[in-house]
Amino acid sequence: LNKNVSISGENADSTIIDGNNSTRAFIITSGVNVTISNLTIQNCKASDGATGASGTAGNPGGNGGPGSDGAEGGAIINQGTLIITNCNIRNNKAGNGGQGGQGGYGNSVSGGGQGGQGGNGGNGGSGGAIANHGNLTISNSTLSENSAGSGGNGGNGGDGASYLTTGGQGGNGGNGGICGGAGAIHNHCGTLTINNSNFFNNSADLSGNGGNGGIGQEGTSSTNGTGGNGGHAEGGGAIYSQTTLNITNSNLYNNTAGQGG
Repeated sequence: LNKNVSISGENADSTIIDGNNSTRAFIITSGVNVTISNLTIQNCKASDGATGASGTAGNPGGNGGPGSDGAEGGAIINQGTLIITNCNIRNNKAGNGGQGGQGGYGNSVSGGGQGGQGGNGGNGGSGGAIANHGNLTISNSTLSENSAGSGGNGGNGGDGASYLTTGGQGGNGGNGGICGGAGAIHNHCGTLTINNSNFFNNSADLSGNGGNGGIGQEGTSSTNGTGGNGGHAEGGGAIYSQTTLNITNSNLYNNTAGQGG
């Protein structure tokens, strides 16, 4: 939305904006004033990150590329001034981080071919329902079952290759990506004001697992690669605010912070 507008439904039970788990509902640009009232926004989804490219076979094998990060704000990105009243915002999700690419296999050449390193997983997007970069006021509304993006798994290291009596070392696995913070709202900047509203069953989701180390082939001086580290957990099961936050007469319950990989 790039102009001032008011969007009002009949009520939250009968007026529903459904993203079909494939798109956001709104992006509100800077300098724009928007009011949304008396409706439900559900099943919206921000874009997932791409999987990293796999490494090619060689001596050593090529390294896997990193997965890209998932997009923030599953239902809404706000860069202007947004007022939400009498709405249900439910079952929306930020983008998942892409998987790390697999390390390439080592070729069987003199000295033994070392496997490539696995790529790191991408980070999950934050703000399962809303990513706020402006001024956001929420009143008499419910945000539930929203989740930040999960972190991508690290790519596996490539296996080494042996040559005569010399074994190639396996490549190390990539690190898992970090889950996105804030199951419901990530307040990056500006002011977030919440009145008479409920937040429940929102989640910051899961971080990615580290990739497995590649297998070192039999022979002298061959070793297996080391598995990558899992991504650490992020906080903010319901809300993660980096700036001004005002909450009055509201309930926050059964929201879950992120879990490490």
